Amino acid sequence: MPDLAVLLNVGLPWISAVGRNVLLLLIKRHGYPGPADAFAAAVGLRNRYQLSRALQREGLPGLEELAGWIRVLTWVTVWENSGMPLSRSALSALRDPSPMFRLVERLTGQTWTQVRALGSDWVLLQLLDRCRRDAGLGASAPDEDEPSQVAS
Repeated sequence: MPDLAVLLNVGLPWISAVGRNVLLLLIKRHGYPGPADAFAAAVGLRNRYQLSRALQREGLPGLEELAGWIRVLTWVTVWENSGMPLSRSALSALRDPSPMFRLVERLTGQTWTQVRALGSDWVLLQLLDRCRRDAGLGASAPDEDEPSQVAS
């Protein structure tokens, strides 16, 4: 699979620099953001509330869900590249595999075996479908209460 950051940039062309920074940092951290306030500061925002508003404005899922999608994409890519089972990957990272399997099913509606067979391209398309293209469009539109500027 090509670079995930490039694929997300192509698939989400409306995302601002802040949104891209969030995605890039999540990818760099393999979908494990750490504390939300610290993550927000790492992408140049004041706190988790500002981060949450920025994600909503961009049409992206909340931090926990977005991080989950990045983790699932990472796991599927590891499977495709190395054939390493998710349970072994989890244990080698000193993580319990059970929550990983549950996350895959909660986000995708499919079991790990099904997601593995569908592949990383399918997971990426599901994530892109989860993002709302129209969310960022209204941000630059003037409020209806403000008078519009008419060119003379």
